[in-house]
Amino acid sequence: MNYFKLTHSIKPQEIGCYPQSIKMAPGYNIEQEGSVYKVNFLTELPENIRLKYFELDKKAKATDLVSAVTLGWGLIISDRAWNVISEFRLGNSYQLLPLGFKRNEEYWNYNLYHNYSSNVEFLDFQNMEFYDTNQVGADPKSISINSIEDYMNYKTKIGREVNPKALKLIKPGLDLFSLKTVFALGYYASERLVVKIKEAGLTGFSFKPVEELIFLR
Repeated sequence: MNYFKLTHSIKPQEIGCYPQSIKMAPGYNIEQEGSVYKVNFLTELPENIRLKYFELDKKAKATDLVSAVTLGWGLIISDRAWNVISEFRLGNSYQLLPLGFKRNEEYWNYNLYHNYSSNVEFLDFQNMEFYDTNQVGADPKSISINSIEDYMNYKTKIGREVNPKALKLIKPGLDLFSLKTVFALGYYASERLVVKIKEAGLTGFSFKPVEELIFLR
């Protein structure tokens, strides 16, 4: 099965403006307990997380997937989008939490889809080529990395991230999942889920085939 990187549309005619939300609505206390500014997105989110309200930009459209600067680590989706996505294989490491947008006196109800698993087992280290490109004036240096442990050890040794030439996945058997390593950060969808999203006419989504995710030329 083919997989795609799932991202937000940046087409003005579809979404109005990008990002669609750049801040919380007036009255949101960023210092309060449960503030979105204080949670660790690498883990399961606390029950007291405060997701109301985000401010929808005056030029933005309320699409089925909404981009928000203050919540770049989850998928903000409409009920209509969830009705489609929930029919697919999602695994058990996710939360669906109520979220709201506000613009003046208008309100919109949304959902935060948050996958809190790192899913590093889906990365095909055996077939990815890693290179050190931080040597000024020198050709990229090939690095022997065959596992997540090799990757973390090398990262610790040099004190910075390294990227593969291209991303390769071990087919995970899920239709939607997230990856939390720096070079592959984000959400990924199976081809059959992508097809269904398009057929349903869901707005705000953009997709790029995994085989086109090239980090080094």
